[in-house]
Amino acid sequence: EDETAAAPRSDALVGKRVRVQWEGPSDEDGDEIPEWYAGTVKSFSSKRGHCITYDDGEIKYHRLDDPDEEVWELESAFPRRKKEAATQQHARQLCEKTARKQAAA
Repeated sequence: EDETAAAPRSDALVGKRVRVQWEGPSDEDGDEIPEWYAGTVKSFSSKRGHCITYDDGEIKYHRLDDPDEEVWELESAFPRRKKEAATQQHARQLCEKTARKQAAA
């Protein structure tokens, strides 16, 4: 189920905590490992999009209303236990991939 489908949009997101997916590092096969960064939506402009102040102090505009441009979610929609489970699953996948490569070599 797409949790962002029912999420607030436009100026209704101002003041909300969100997590935005950014391009992360690549693994040894060149596959991107996405990273999630949390912040607070500080403002909305129809021209520039949503202004997010990230927890690390970075400020960036994103077009959260455009699902083809940004992958994001409300922070409350993604409990820490789901994040930990996803991270563990990704780590298992990387280990399995490495084991297959080593077995083939």
